[in-house]
Amino acid sequence: MELWKDGYQVKTYLFQSYGEPIGKVEIAELDDISWIQAHRYVLFHHDSVESLHNEYKQILRSRARSRRLQHREINKLFTESFHEWLSQRVWSGRDVNDEIKWLSQGPNRVTKKYSAFLINGYRFHTKYRERMRRTQNCGIVVNSSITSYASARDSNPIEGNVEYCILLTDIIELDYYGRWKVVLFQCD
Repeated sequence: MELWKDGYQVKTYLFQSYGEPIGKVEIAELDDISWIQAHRYVLFHHDSVESLHNEYKQILRSRARSRRLQHREINKLFTESFHEWLSQRVWSGRDVNDEIKWLSQGPNRVTKKYSAFLINGYRFHTKYRERMRRTQNCGIVVNSSITSYASARDSNPIEGNVEYCILLTDIIELDYYGRWKVVLFQCD
């Protein structure tokens, strides 16, 4: 579904996730840590930002040559500071498209929270919603690609997949100031 607003073509959802909330909607404000985590997730998983990932990693590598930072330390710095670097890069007047400008400012701190969500034919419920029910549907299995290090001095990390069994605690809908929405599942 696409809309037009102020002469721009607006996609309802940033990622191709077609779902709908079930049950009550609650308005909540994200704390600083949750806001940064949600913002990072979107920036690390959106295709239009990929070239900027590579640019920033290259900058970190060039800065690290004199200090001999390991691959894992560069990845840690990247994860912790990419969102700040992107914001500075965009607002310093560098040439980037409108989509990246919108993404760089992050989502609104005020979000919608749902207790259940229907997506791709699957119904997901939060742990809180399930607390008094006989049947449970709040468990999720996530297959994640990770980088593993044998030790702190390991310079040859190994990529691998790990399955996590997790409980769905919150379903939040981020709002990029009327431009896009992103639904995220927060889990333990």
